[in-house]
Amino acid sequence: MRRPCVLLTLLCCAAASLEALAAISREEALTEALRWADAARSDLITFKIEADEQNDVPAYKLEFETKFGDFDIVLARADGRLLDADVELEDDYVKSRRTGRVLSAAQARTVAAAKLAVPAQCIKLVEQGSRSQPRFDGRCSTHGREFEFELDRRSGLISSWNMDLKN
Repeated sequence: MRRPCVLLTLLCCAAASLEALAAISREEALTEALRWADAARSDLITFKIEADEQNDVPAYKLEFETKFGDFDIVLARADGRLLDADVELEDDYVKSRRTGRVLSAAQARTVAAAKLAVPAQCIKLVEQGSRSQPRFDGRCSTHGREFEFELDRRSGLISSWNMDLKN
């Protein structure tokens, strides 16, 4: 009779050990968040990371500021997948990156798909802004995630974006 209890205990310990092995460290979470932000460690002005939960999923909540934007990113501790994000680039930074050309909808879709790691065909765009500051407002729902963003058509930068898990 004791053998099933011992076996069950061993299986539970093994499962917990595997989960711990699969978990990302705080350092790996920072690396992943910086990748989403297209930023380097040397760009950080302020930085905070804390263990948290997002929809009952153990997570790391990372908040940081750079000279070009503010970033709030939540990553699953188990595997580093993006659970929530709120990103805002500084207006002056976006303006400094503007060129004479204006992105088409097809070009904007390609930029957004690459930045947000989503299929281009799920991206819906609406023209907004003025002639001097044209932009697209965009949305994409895929794999249980909902992205909303603003893409500056003269710089090619996504000036703000957020991602939430869909219920």
